Amino acid sequence: MKAPLLRIIGGFAFALAASVFLILQIWQPGPLWEEAKSNAVETESAGTGPAISLRGGWFAAEPFQFAIHGKTEGADGLDIAMLAHVMRAAGVEVHLEHRSWQDQLDDLAEGRSDVAMGAFKPSGEDERFHYSAPYRQARVAFYVRKEDAGRYDPSRAADFLRSEASFRLGAIPGRLFQDPDLNAAIAEAARSGRVVPAQTDEENLRNLVAGRIDGFIADRLGIGATALKTGIKFRTAETVLPGMSGVHFIFSKKTVPRETVERVDAAIRKAEQSGRLTSFFHTKISSIVMGFVMASPVFMSITIIATIAAAISGFMIAFEERYTLFGAFVLAALPAVGGGVVRDVLLNRTPTVLADPLWLSLVIVTVLLCFAIAILAQWCGRSGVRLIVPRLPRWINLVTVQEVFDAAGLAAFTVSGVAVAVAMNAQPLWLWGPLTAMLSGAGGGILRDIVRQAGRVETLKVQFYAEVALIWGFLLSLYLISRPTMLIPEQIGYVMVLAAIGAFVTRIAVFHFQIPGIPLKFTGTRAKQDAEPGLKDHGKDQVPSRPG
Repeated sequence: MKAPLLRIIGGFAFALAASVFLILQIWQPGPLWEEAKSNAVETESAGTGPAISLRGGWFAAEPFQFAIHGKTEGADGLDIAMLAHVMRAAGVEVHLEHRSWQDQLDDLAEGRSDVAMGAFKPSGEDERFHYSAPYRQARVAFYVRKEDAGRYDPSRAADFLRSEASFRLGAIPGRLFQDPDLNAAIAEAARSGRVVPAQTDEENLRNLVAGRIDGFIADRLGIGATALKTGIKFRTAETVLPGMSGVHFIFSKKTVPRETVERVDAAIRKAEQSGRLTSFFHTKISSIVMGFVMASPVFMSITIIATIAAAISGFMIAFEERYTLFGAFVLAALPAVGGGVVRDVLLNRTPTVLADPLWLSLVIVTVLLCFAIAILAQWCGRSGVRLIVPRLPRWINLVTVQEVFDAAGLAAFTVSGVAVAVAMNAQPLWLWGPLTAMLSGAGGGILRDIVRQAGRVETLKVQFYAEVALIWGFLLSLYLISRPTMLIPEQIGYVMVLAAIGAFVTRIAVFHFQIPGIPLKFTGTRAKQDAEPGLKDHGKDQVPSRPG
Protein backbone atom coordinates (compact mmCIF):
# COMPACT_ATOMS: atom_id res chain seq x y z
CA MET A 1 0.00 0.00 0.00
CA LYS A 2 2.92 2.33 0.61
CA ALA A 3 4.08 2.42 -3.02
CA PRO A 4 0.67 3.35 -4.49
CA LEU A 5 0.19 5.92 -1.72
CA LEU A 6 3.60 7.47 -2.45
CA ARG A 7 2.79 7.59 -6.17
CA ILE A 8 -0.51 9.33 -5.45
CA ILE A 9 1.14 11.86 -3.13
CA GLY A 10 3.99 12.43 -5.59
CA GLY A 11 1.61 12.88 -8.49
CA PHE A 12 -0.52 15.29 -6.49
CA ALA A 13 2.55 17.31 -5.46
CA PHE A 14 3.80 17.45 -9.06
CA ALA A 15 0.38 18.57 -10.35
CA LEU A 16 0.16 21.22 -7.62
CA ALA A 17 3.65 22.54 -8.38
CA ALA A 18 2.95 22.64 -12.11
CA SER A 19 -0.34 24.47 -11.51
CA VAL A 20 1.33 27.07 -9.29
CA PHE A 21 4.06 27.57 -11.91
CA LEU A 22 1.50 28.09 -14.67
CA ILE A 23 -0.56 30.48 -12.56
CA LEU A 24 2.53 32.56 -11.74
CA GLN A 25 3.51 32.63 -15.40
CA ILE A 26 0.06 33.41 -16.76
CA TRP A 27 -1.15 35.76 -14.03
CA GLN A 28 0.92 38.79 -14.78
CA PRO A 29 0.01 42.47 -15.07
CA GLY A 30 -2.10 42.91 -18.20
CA PRO A 31 -1.35 45.20 -21.13
CA LEU A 32 -3.36 48.12 -19.72
CA TRP A 33 -1.49 47.98 -16.43
CA GLU A 34 1.86 47.73 -18.23
CA GLU A 35 0.92 50.66 -20.46
CA ALA A 36 -0.13 52.72 -17.43
CA LYS A 37 3.13 51.93 -15.66
CA SER A 38 5.08 52.75 -18.81
CA ASN A 39 3.25 56.04 -19.24
CA ALA A 40 3.97 56.94 -15.62
CA VAL A 41 7.68 56.31 -16.11
CA GLU A 42 7.67 58.21 -19.40
CA THR A 43 5.82 61.14 -17.84
CA GLU A 44 8.42 61.27 -15.11
CA SER A 45 11.25 61.23 -17.62
CA ALA A 46 9.44 63.82 -19.73
CA GLY A 47 9.35 66.11 -16.73
CA THR A 48 13.02 67.00 -17.32
CA GLY A 49 11.93 69.64 -19.83
CA PRO A 50 8.87 71.47 -21.16
CA ALA A 51 6.45 69.66 -23.46
CA ILE A 52 7.24 70.19 -27.16
CA SER A 53 4.76 69.97 -30.03
CA LEU A 54 6.05 68.91 -33.47
CA ARG A 55 4.43 68.61 -36.88
CA GLY A 56 5.16 65.48 -38.91
CA GLY A 57 4.06 63.41 -41.84
CA TRP A 58 3.57 59.82 -42.90
CA PHE A 59 3.26 58.02 -46.23
CA ALA A 60 2.02 54.57 -47.16
CA ALA A 61 4.74 52.00 -46.50
CA GLU A 62 3.50 48.64 -45.16
CA PRO A 63 4.04 47.55 -42.37
CA PHE A 64 5.73 50.71 -41.10
CA GLN A 65 3.15 53.37 -41.96
CA PHE A 66 -0.35 52.79 -43.29
CA ALA A 67 -3.83 54.26 -43.09
CA ILE A 68 -6.21 52.73 -40.58
CA HIS A 69 -9.74 53.75 -39.65
CA GLY A 70 -10.34 54.76 -36.07
CA LYS A 71 -6.86 56.04 -35.20
CA THR A 72 -6.62 59.64 -34.07
CA GLU A 73 -3.96 60.42 -36.68
CA GLY A 74 -5.57 58.15 -39.27
CA ALA A 75 -2.48 55.94 -39.44
CA ASP A 76 -0.75 53.05 -37.70
CA GLY A 77 2.27 50.85 -38.24
CA LEU A 78 5.62 49.84 -36.83
CA ASP A 79 7.35 53.21 -37.37
CA ILE A 80 4.35 55.15 -36.04
CA ALA A 81 4.19 52.97 -32.91
CA MET A 82 7.90 53.51 -32.33
CA LEU A 83 7.56 57.25 -32.96
CA ALA A 84 4.70 57.55 -30.46
CA HIS A 85 6.56 55.60 -27.78
CA VAL A 86 9.88 57.41 -28.16
CA MET A 87 8.43 60.91 -28.46
CA ARG A 88 6.16 60.40 -25.45
CA ALA A 89 9.17 59.30 -23.41
CA ALA A 90 11.07 62.39 -24.58
CA GLY A 91 8.22 64.73 -23.62
CA VAL A 92 7.42 65.50 -27.26
CA GLU A 93 3.96 65.64 -28.84
CA VAL A 94 3.68 64.87 -32.56
CA HIS A 95 0.79 65.52 -34.97
CA LEU A 96 0.92 63.63 -38.27
CA GLU A 97 -0.51 64.33 -41.70
CA HIS A 98 -0.46 62.14 -44.79
CA ARG A 99 2.08 63.47 -47.31
CA SER A 100 4.38 61.96 -49.93
CA TRP A 101 8.01 61.37 -49.00
CA GLN A 102 9.27 64.14 -51.30
CA ASP A 103 6.76 66.61 -49.88
CA GLN A 104 7.86 65.72 -46.34
CA LEU A 105 11.49 66.39 -47.24
CA ASP A 106 10.62 69.73 -48.88
CA ASP A 107 8.55 70.77 -45.86
CA LEU A 108 11.37 69.85 -43.47
CA ALA A 109 13.90 71.79 -45.51
CA GLU A 110 11.67 74.90 -45.58
CA GLY A 111 10.60 74.63 -41.94
CA ARG A 112 6.94 73.92 -42.72
CA SER A 113 7.24 70.56 -40.91
CA ASP A 114 9.37 69.32 -38.02
CA VAL A 115 9.83 65.55 -38.13
CA ALA A 116 9.63 62.54 -40.48
CA MET A 117 10.31 58.86 -39.93
CA GLY A 118 11.67 55.91 -41.86
CA ALA A 119 14.80 57.57 -43.24
CA PHE A 120 18.12 55.92 -44.09
CA LYS A 121 21.15 58.02 -43.17
CA PRO A 122 23.79 58.27 -45.93
CA SER A 123 27.30 57.39 -44.78
CA GLY A 124 28.44 60.87 -45.82
CA GLU A 125 27.17 64.00 -44.11
CA ASP A 126 23.64 65.18 -44.95
CA GLU A 127 23.53 68.82 -43.94
CA ARG A 128 19.83 69.28 -44.64
CA PHE A 129 18.43 67.62 -41.50
CA HIS A 130 19.12 66.47 -37.94
CA TYR A 131 19.22 62.64 -37.79
CA SER A 132 18.26 60.81 -34.63
CA ALA A 133 19.95 57.65 -33.42
CA PRO A 134 18.65 54.60 -35.35
CA TYR A 135 15.47 53.20 -33.83
CA ARG A 136 15.51 49.97 -35.90
CA GLN A 137 17.68 48.13 -38.39
CA ALA A 138 16.74 47.12 -41.94
CA ARG A 139 18.09 44.96 -44.74
CA VAL A 140 17.84 46.40 -48.24
CA ALA A 141 17.34 44.26 -51.35
CA PHE A 142 17.32 44.71 -55.12
CA TYR A 143 14.15 43.35 -56.78
CA VAL A 144 13.71 42.20 -60.39
CA ARG A 145 11.10 40.05 -62.11
CA LYS A 146 11.45 36.34 -61.43
CA GLU A 147 12.03 35.51 -65.09
CA ASP A 148 14.93 38.02 -65.17
CA ALA A 149 16.71 36.55 -62.14
CA GLY A 150 19.34 34.80 -64.29
CA ARG A 151 19.72 37.76 -66.60
CA TYR A 152 20.76 40.37 -64.03
CA ASP A 153 23.27 40.27 -61.19
CA PRO A 154 22.62 43.34 -59.03
CA SER A 155 24.70 42.15 -56.05
CA ARG A 156 26.90 45.23 -56.55
CA ALA A 157 24.01 47.58 -57.05
CA ALA A 158 25.88 50.80 -57.89
CA ASP A 159 28.15 49.16 -60.49
CA PHE A 160 25.17 47.29 -61.94
CA LEU A 161 23.13 50.48 -62.44
CA ARG A 162 26.05 52.17 -64.18
CA SER A 163 26.74 49.19 -66.46
CA GLU A 164 23.12 48.52 -67.54
CA ALA A 165 22.33 51.54 -69.70
CA SER A 166 18.83 50.33 -70.61
CA PHE A 167 17.75 49.25 -67.10
CA ARG A 168 14.60 51.06 -65.90
CA LEU A 169 14.75 51.65 -62.15
CA GLY A 170 11.71 52.38 -60.00
CA ALA A 171 12.46 54.86 -57.21
CA ILE A 172 10.64 56.97 -54.64
CA PRO A 173 11.73 60.61 -55.21
CA GLY A 174 13.94 61.89 -52.42
CA ARG A 175 14.72 58.49 -50.89
CA LEU A 176 18.39 58.01 -50.01
CA PHE A 177 20.16 54.85 -48.90
CA GLN A 178 23.08 54.36 -46.54
CA ASP A 179 25.56 53.65 -49.37
CA PRO A 180 26.58 57.02 -50.91
CA ASP A 181 27.86 55.28 -54.06
CA LEU A 182 24.44 53.72 -54.58
CA ASN A 183 22.79 57.14 -54.12
CA ALA A 184 25.14 58.60 -56.72
CA ALA A 185 24.36 55.78 -59.19
CA ILE A 186 20.62 56.35 -58.75
CA ALA A 187 21.10 60.10 -59.35
CA GLU A 188 23.06 59.34 -62.55
CA ALA A 189 20.28 57.03 -63.74
CA ALA A 190 17.72 59.77 -63.02
CA ARG A 191 19.67 62.31 -65.08
CA SER A 192 19.77 59.87 -68.01
CA GLY A 193 16.00 59.36 -67.84
CA ARG A 194 16.11 55.74 -66.62
CA VAL A 195 14.29 56.29 -63.32
CA VAL A 196 10.51 55.81 -63.13
CA PRO A 197 9.18 57.69 -60.06
CA ALA A 198 6.69 56.06 -57.67
CA GLN A 199 5.01 57.34 -54.53
CA THR A 200 5.22 54.03 -52.63
CA ASP A 201 6.98 50.67 -52.74
CA GLU A 202 3.61 49.07 -53.52
CA GLU A 203 3.52 51.14 -56.70
CA ASN A 204 7.08 50.01 -57.48
CA LEU A 205 6.08 46.38 -56.96
CA ARG A 206 3.05 46.68 -59.22
CA ASN A 207 5.09 48.48 -61.88
CA LEU A 208 7.68 45.70 -61.78
CA VAL A 209 5.11 42.90 -62.19
CA ALA A 210 3.40 44.86 -65.00
CA GLY A 211 6.69 45.33 -66.85
CA ARG A 212 6.81 49.13 -66.54
CA ILE A 213 10.16 48.97 -64.73
CA ASP A 214 12.98 46.40 -64.60
CA GLY A 215 13.75 46.61 -60.88
CA PHE A 216 13.80 48.67 -57.71
CA ILE A 217 15.54 48.81 -54.32
CA ALA A 218 13.64 48.66 -51.02
CA ASP A 219 13.43 47.40 -47.44
CA ARG A 220 12.92 43.60 -47.44
CA LEU A 221 10.41 43.61 -44.61
CA GLY A 222 8.33 46.26 -46.34
CA ILE A 223 8.25 44.39 -49.63
CA GLY A 224 7.36 41.13 -47.87
CA ALA A 225 4.40 42.80 -46.16
CA THR A 226 3.32 44.54 -49.36
CA ALA A 227 3.51 41.31 -51.36
CA LEU A 228 1.28 39.54 -48.82
CA LYS A 229 -1.21 42.41 -48.74
CA THR A 230 -1.51 42.74 -52.52
CA GLY A 231 -1.38 39.03 -53.29
CA ILE A 232 1.75 39.51 -55.45
CA LYS A 233 3.77 36.68 -53.95
CA PHE A 234 6.74 34.84 -55.44
CA ARG A 235 6.62 36.80 -58.71
CA THR A 236 9.83 38.70 -58.03
CA ALA A 237 13.42 37.71 -57.31
CA GLU A 238 15.46 39.52 -54.68
CA THR A 239 19.18 40.06 -54.17
CA VAL A 240 19.97 41.09 -50.61
CA LEU A 241 22.53 43.90 -50.53
CA PRO A 242 25.37 43.57 -48.00
CA GLY A 243 25.20 45.08 -44.53
CA MET A 244 22.49 46.44 -42.27
CA SER A 245 21.03 49.93 -42.55
CA GLY A 246 19.90 52.02 -39.61
CA VAL A 247 16.48 53.69 -39.84
CA HIS A 248 16.17 57.16 -38.30
CA PHE A 249 13.84 60.00 -37.45
CA ILE A 250 14.83 63.20 -39.24
CA PHE A 251 14.18 66.74 -37.99
CA SER A 252 14.09 70.16 -39.60
CA LYS A 253 17.15 72.23 -38.75
CA LYS A 254 15.07 75.40 -39.08
CA THR A 255 12.50 74.53 -36.40
CA VAL A 256 13.96 71.81 -34.13
CA PRO A 257 16.96 72.58 -31.91
CA ARG A 258 19.72 70.04 -31.38
CA GLU A 259 18.72 69.72 -27.71
CA THR A 260 15.36 68.23 -28.70
CA VAL A 261 17.09 65.66 -30.92
CA GLU A 262 19.35 64.73 -27.99
CA ARG A 263 16.27 64.16 -25.81
CA VAL A 264 14.84 61.88 -28.50
CA ASP A 265 18.15 60.00 -28.75
CA ALA A 266 18.13 59.46 -24.98
CA ALA A 267 14.56 58.11 -25.20
CA ILE A 268 15.59 55.73 -28.01
CA ARG A 269 18.49 54.39 -25.95
CA LYS A 270 16.22 53.91 -22.96
CA ALA A 271 13.59 52.12 -25.06
CA GLU A 272 16.29 49.84 -26.49
CA GLN A 273 17.52 48.98 -23.00
CA SER A 274 13.99 48.20 -21.83
CA GLY A 275 13.38 45.95 -24.83
CA ARG A 276 10.30 47.86 -26.05
CA LEU A 277 11.73 48.67 -29.50
CA THR A 278 12.94 45.11 -29.93
CA SER A 279 9.50 43.80 -28.99
CA PHE A 280 7.77 46.10 -31.48
CA PHE A 281 10.08 45.08 -34.29
CA HIS A 282 10.30 41.36 -33.64
CA THR A 283 6.55 40.91 -33.32
CA LYS A 284 6.04 42.48 -36.73
CA ILE A 285 8.91 40.76 -38.56
CA SER A 286 8.01 37.34 -37.16
CA SER A 287 4.40 37.74 -38.25
CA ILE A 288 5.28 38.87 -41.77
CA VAL A 289 8.01 36.32 -42.43
CA MET A 290 5.94 33.44 -41.05
CA GLY A 291 3.00 34.55 -43.16
CA PHE A 292 5.20 34.70 -46.25
CA VAL A 293 6.57 31.19 -45.63
CA MET A 294 3.07 29.84 -45.00
CA ALA A 295 2.00 31.28 -48.36
CA SER A 296 4.91 29.61 -50.19
CA PRO A 297 4.04 26.90 -52.75
CA VAL A 298 5.50 24.14 -50.54
CA PHE A 299 3.49 24.98 -47.40
CA MET A 300 0.39 25.77 -49.43
CA SER A 301 0.61 22.36 -51.13
CA ILE A 302 1.03 20.60 -47.78
CA THR A 303 -1.97 22.44 -46.33
CA ILE A 304 -4.13 21.57 -49.34
CA ILE A 305 -3.11 17.90 -49.08
CA ALA A 306 -3.86 17.98 -45.35
CA THR A 307 -7.31 19.45 -45.93
CA ILE A 308 -8.11 16.82 -48.57
CA ALA A 309 -6.85 14.01 -46.32
CA ALA A 310 -9.01 15.27 -43.44
CA ALA A 311 -12.06 15.42 -45.69
CA ILE A 312 -11.42 11.87 -46.96
CA SER A 313 -11.09 10.62 -43.38
CA GLY A 314 -14.42 12.18 -42.44
CA PHE A 315 -16.12 10.74 -45.51
CA MET A 316 -14.82 7.23 -44.77
CA ILE A 317 -16.22 7.39 -41.23
CA ALA A 318 -19.56 8.64 -42.56
CA PHE A 319 -19.60 5.82 -45.15
CA GLU A 320 -18.87 3.11 -42.59
CA GLU A 321 -21.46 4.43 -40.13
CA ARG A 322 -24.15 4.91 -42.83
CA TYR A 323 -24.50 8.69 -42.66
CA THR A 324 -26.38 10.70 -45.29
CA LEU A 325 -24.52 12.74 -47.90
CA PHE A 326 -25.08 15.89 -45.82
CA GLY A 327 -23.75 14.06 -42.77
CA ALA A 328 -20.66 13.15 -44.78
CA PHE A 329 -20.14 16.85 -45.56
CA VAL A 330 -20.34 17.68 -41.84
CA LEU A 331 -17.93 14.91 -40.76
CA ALA A 332 -15.51 15.90 -43.54
CA ALA A 333 -15.63 19.64 -42.87
CA LEU A 334 -15.10 19.46 -39.10
CA PRO A 335 -11.60 17.90 -39.13
CA ALA A 336 -10.61 19.79 -42.28
CA VAL A 337 -11.48 23.34 -41.20
CA GLY A 338 -13.13 23.05 -37.77
CA GLY A 339 -9.92 23.35 -35.78
CA GLY A 340 -8.94 26.54 -37.58
CA VAL A 341 -12.37 28.04 -36.95
CA VAL A 342 -12.17 27.27 -33.21
CA ARG A 343 -8.67 28.78 -33.11
CA ASP A 344 -9.70 31.95 -34.94
CA VAL A 345 -12.82 32.47 -32.82
CA LEU A 346 -10.75 32.06 -29.66
CA LEU A 347 -8.31 34.71 -30.88
CA ASN A 348 -11.09 37.06 -32.06
CA ARG A 349 -9.92 36.68 -35.65
CA THR A 350 -11.94 36.33 -38.85
CA PRO A 351 -11.95 32.57 -39.60
CA THR A 352 -9.79 31.69 -42.58
CA VAL A 353 -12.56 29.56 -44.03
CA LEU A 354 -14.72 32.70 -44.32
CA ALA A 355 -11.96 34.86 -45.76
CA ASP A 356 -10.89 32.33 -48.42
CA PRO A 357 -13.45 30.00 -50.08
CA LEU A 358 -10.68 27.63 -51.25
CA TRP A 359 -10.72 25.47 -48.13
CA LEU A 360 -14.45 24.79 -47.98
CA SER A 361 -14.45 24.25 -51.74
CA LEU A 362 -11.78 21.57 -51.31
CA VAL A 363 -13.98 19.79 -48.76
CA ILE A 364 -17.05 19.91 -51.01
CA VAL A 365 -15.20 18.67 -54.10
CA THR A 366 -13.45 15.90 -52.12
CA VAL A 367 -16.70 14.62 -50.63
CA LEU A 368 -18.44 14.64 -54.02
CA LEU A 369 -15.57 12.73 -55.65
CA CYS A 370 -15.50 10.19 -52.82
CA PHE A 371 -19.27 9.82 -53.10
CA ALA A 372 -18.98 9.20 -56.85
CA ILE A 373 -16.23 6.60 -56.31
CA ALA A 374 -18.29 4.86 -53.61
CA ILE A 375 -21.34 4.71 -55.91
CA LEU A 376 -19.19 3.38 -58.77
CA ALA A 377 -17.63 0.70 -56.54
CA GLN A 378 -21.03 -0.43 -55.28
CA TRP A 379 -22.40 -0.57 -58.84
CA CYS A 380 -19.40 -2.61 -59.99
CA GLY A 381 -19.91 -5.00 -57.08
CA ARG A 382 -23.58 -5.56 -57.91
CA SER A 383 -22.92 -5.89 -61.64
CA GLY A 384 -20.02 -8.32 -61.26
CA VAL A 385 -17.55 -5.91 -62.91
CA ARG A 386 -14.03 -6.42 -61.61
CA LEU A 387 -11.89 -3.35 -61.08
CA ILE A 388 -8.25 -3.80 -62.10
CA VAL A 389 -6.09 -2.55 -59.22
CA PRO A 390 -2.28 -2.82 -59.49
CA ARG A 391 -0.50 -4.90 -56.87
CA LEU A 392 1.29 -2.80 -54.31
CA PRO A 393 3.73 -3.73 -51.53
CA ARG A 394 2.01 -4.91 -48.36
CA TRP A 395 3.06 -1.86 -46.40
CA ILE A 396 1.31 0.44 -48.87
CA ASN A 397 -2.32 0.30 -47.82
CA LEU A 398 -5.12 2.72 -47.15
CA VAL A 399 -4.25 3.17 -43.50
CA THR A 400 -0.55 3.85 -44.17
CA VAL A 401 -1.19 6.29 -47.00
CA GLN A 402 -3.75 8.19 -44.97
CA GLU A 403 -1.45 8.36 -41.94
CA VAL A 404 1.33 9.85 -44.13
CA PHE A 405 -1.03 12.52 -45.47
CA ASP A 406 -2.33 12.99 -41.95
CA ALA A 407 1.16 13.54 -40.57
CA ALA A 408 1.90 16.08 -43.30
CA GLY A 409 -1.27 17.92 -42.40
CA LEU A 410 -0.45 17.88 -38.72
CA ALA A 411 2.97 19.37 -39.52
CA ALA A 412 1.47 22.17 -41.61
CA PHE A 413 -1.29 22.94 -39.10
CA THR A 414 1.19 23.00 -36.22
CA VAL A 415 3.29 25.69 -37.87
CA SER A 416 0.27 27.65 -39.07
CA GLY A 417 -1.18 27.63 -35.56
CA VAL A 418 1.96 29.22 -34.12
CA ALA A 419 2.04 31.69 -37.03
CA VAL A 420 -1.50 32.82 -36.19
CA ALA A 421 -0.57 33.26 -32.52
CA VAL A 422 2.40 35.43 -33.54
CA ALA A 423 0.30 37.46 -35.99
CA MET A 424 -2.31 38.14 -33.27
CA ASN A 425 0.45 38.98 -30.75
CA ALA A 426 -1.02 36.44 -28.32
CA GLN A 427 0.98 36.64 -25.11
CA PRO A 428 2.63 34.77 -23.54
CA LEU A 429 3.67 33.06 -26.77
CA TRP A 430 5.06 29.99 -25.00
CA LEU A 431 1.47 29.26 -23.86
CA TRP A 432 -0.64 30.39 -26.82
CA GLY A 433 1.72 29.11 -29.51
CA PRO A 434 1.33 25.42 -28.54
CA LEU A 435 -2.40 25.85 -27.82
CA THR A 436 -3.13 27.36 -31.24
CA ALA A 437 -0.98 24.66 -32.85
CA MET A 438 -2.97 21.96 -31.05
CA LEU A 439 -6.32 23.56 -31.91
CA SER A 440 -5.33 23.83 -35.57
CA GLY A 441 -4.24 20.19 -35.71
CA ALA A 442 -6.62 18.34 -33.40
CA GLY A 443 -9.54 20.64 -32.57
CA GLY A 444 -11.58 19.68 -35.62
CA GLY A 445 -11.27 15.97 -34.93
CA ILE A 446 -12.49 16.45 -31.37
CA LEU A 447 -15.54 18.32 -32.67
CA ARG A 448 -16.20 15.57 -35.21
CA ASP A 449 -16.13 12.82 -32.60
CA ILE A 450 -18.46 14.84 -30.37
CA VAL A 451 -20.91 15.26 -33.25
CA ARG A 452 -20.70 11.51 -33.94
CA GLN A 453 -21.54 10.76 -30.29
CA ALA A 454 -19.07 7.90 -30.64
CA GLY A 455 -18.56 7.66 -26.90
CA ARG A 456 -14.79 7.94 -27.26
CA VAL A 457 -12.79 10.89 -28.54
CA GLU A 458 -9.70 9.20 -29.95
CA THR A 459 -7.53 12.27 -29.54
CA LEU A 460 -8.30 12.49 -25.83
CA LYS A 461 -8.47 8.80 -24.84
CA VAL A 462 -6.10 6.80 -27.06
CA GLN A 463 -3.92 8.51 -29.62
CA PHE A 464 -0.68 10.40 -29.10
CA TYR A 465 -1.71 13.03 -31.64
CA ALA A 466 -2.52 16.40 -30.16
CA GLU A 467 0.62 16.04 -28.03
CA VAL A 468 2.75 16.13 -31.19
CA ALA A 469 1.34 19.55 -32.13
CA LEU A 470 1.74 20.78 -28.54
CA ILE A 471 5.38 19.69 -28.35
CA TRP A 472 6.53 21.14 -31.66
CA GLY A 473 4.38 24.25 -31.26
CA PHE A 474 6.04 24.80 -27.88
CA LEU A 475 9.55 24.34 -29.34
CA LEU A 476 8.86 26.74 -32.21
CA SER A 477 7.40 29.29 -29.80
CA LEU A 478 10.45 29.03 -27.54
CA TYR A 479 12.74 29.73 -30.47
CA LEU A 480 10.74 32.81 -31.46
CA ILE A 481 10.83 34.06 -27.86
CA SER A 482 14.57 33.57 -27.49
CA ARG A 483 15.63 34.66 -30.97
CA PRO A 484 18.65 36.97 -31.32
CA THR A 485 18.41 40.75 -31.36
CA MET A 486 18.44 41.06 -35.14
CA LEU A 487 16.90 37.99 -36.73
CA ILE A 488 17.57 37.32 -40.41
CA PRO A 489 14.22 36.47 -42.07
CA GLU A 490 15.58 33.29 -43.64
CA GLN A 491 16.26 31.93 -40.17
CA ILE A 492 12.57 32.00 -39.29
CA GLY A 493 11.78 30.19 -42.53
CA TYR A 494 14.37 27.49 -41.85
CA VAL A 495 13.11 26.98 -38.30
CA MET A 496 9.50 26.73 -39.50
CA VAL A 497 10.51 24.05 -42.01
CA LEU A 498 12.48 22.24 -39.30
CA ALA A 499 9.47 22.33 -36.93
CA ALA A 500 7.20 20.97 -39.68
CA ILE A 501 9.65 18.15 -40.47
CA GLY A 502 9.97 17.38 -36.76
CA ALA A 503 6.21 17.15 -36.29
CA PHE A 504 5.89 14.95 -39.40
CA VAL A 505 8.64 12.53 -38.33
CA THR A 506 7.32 12.38 -34.77
CA ARG A 507 3.81 11.49 -35.93
CA ILE A 508 5.11 8.82 -38.33
CA ALA A 509 7.21 7.32 -35.50
CA VAL A 510 4.17 7.31 -33.19
CA PHE A 511 2.14 5.48 -35.84
CA HIS A 512 4.90 3.01 -36.72
CA PHE A 513 5.75 2.10 -33.14
CA GLN A 514 2.11 2.35 -31.97
CA ILE A 515 2.91 4.78 -29.16
CA PRO A 516 -0.28 5.53 -27.18
CA GLY A 517 -1.16 8.70 -25.37
CA ILE A 518 -0.23 9.06 -21.71
CA PRO A 519 -3.03 7.30 -19.75
CA LEU A 520 -4.29 8.39 -16.36
CA LYS A 521 -4.70 4.73 -15.35
CA PHE A 522 -1.62 2.60 -15.98
CA THR A 523 -3.04 -0.76 -14.85
CA GLY A 524 -6.22 -2.74 -15.39
CA THR A 525 -7.93 -4.34 -18.33
CA ARG A 526 -9.96 -1.31 -19.35
CA ALA A 527 -6.87 0.79 -20.13
CA LYS A 528 -5.54 -2.04 -22.27
CA GLN A 529 -8.85 -2.46 -24.06
CA ASP A 530 -9.05 1.25 -24.74
CA ALA A 531 -5.51 1.43 -26.10
CA GLU A 532 -5.54 -1.52 -28.46
CA PRO A 533 -8.48 -0.66 -30.76
CA GLY A 534 -7.32 2.88 -31.42
CA LEU A 535 -3.83 1.73 -32.31
CA LYS A 536 -4.68 -1.35 -34.30
CA ASP A 537 -8.03 -0.87 -36.02
CA HIS A 538 -9.26 2.48 -34.61
CA GLY A 539 -12.25 0.91 -32.91
CA LYS A 540 -15.53 0.62 -34.69
CA ASP A 541 -14.49 3.14 -37.37
CA GLN A 542 -12.14 0.61 -39.02
CA VAL A 543 -10.41 3.64 -40.55
CA PRO A 544 -7.84 6.06 -39.18
CA SER A 545 -9.71 8.67 -37.19
CA ARG A 546 -7.90 11.87 -38.10
CA PRO A 547 -8.19 14.39 -35.27
CA GLY A 548 -8.17 17.36 -37.59
